[in-house]
Amino acid sequence: MISHESLRGLRPTWVEVDLKILESNYRVIRSFLPREVRIIAVIKAHGYGHGVIPVAQVLEKAGVDAFAVAILEEALVLRNVGIHSPSILLNGFWEGQEEEIIQHQLIPTIYSQEMLLRLERTASDLGKTCPFHLKV
Repeated sequence: MISHESLRGLRPTWVEVDLKILESNYRVIRSFLPREVRIIAVIKAHGYGHGVIPVAQVLEKAGVDAFAVAILEEALVLRNVGIHSPSILLNGFWEGQEEEIIQHQLIPTIYSQEMLLRLERTASDLGKTCPFHLKV
C-alpha cells in the first residue's frame, strides 16, 4: 500500500494501463484511418512509465506499423524480447552505435551530416543498407 506521506510533493496522479483496453483503443483508431496511413506507437521512457514490454507486445500483435523510442538501449530491449516491428530512434545515436543499429535493423533519426556519413560508412563496411529518418 502506498502511503500519502510517500507521495508528498508529487503530483496527485495515478495511471493504470489496461492492456485489453489499449488494444481495443488501437483497433478503434485504426478502423477510422485509411490503410495507407501508418501508425507509429511512441513508447519511449519505458512506455512513459507504463511498462514498455507488455505495451509493445500487445500493440505489435494488434498490428501497429512501427514503434518510436528515444535511444538505442530502449530499442534493444524490444529486440531482446522478440519485438521485430520497425523501430525509430527519435534522439538519433552516439558515435560508435552505428553497427548495432544496422545489425538490429533499427531506423535512426539523422540530424547532422556527420551522423549520415558515419552511418553510410558503417553500412557500406557491413555490405548492408540502413533506412533512416531525416530530421529537418
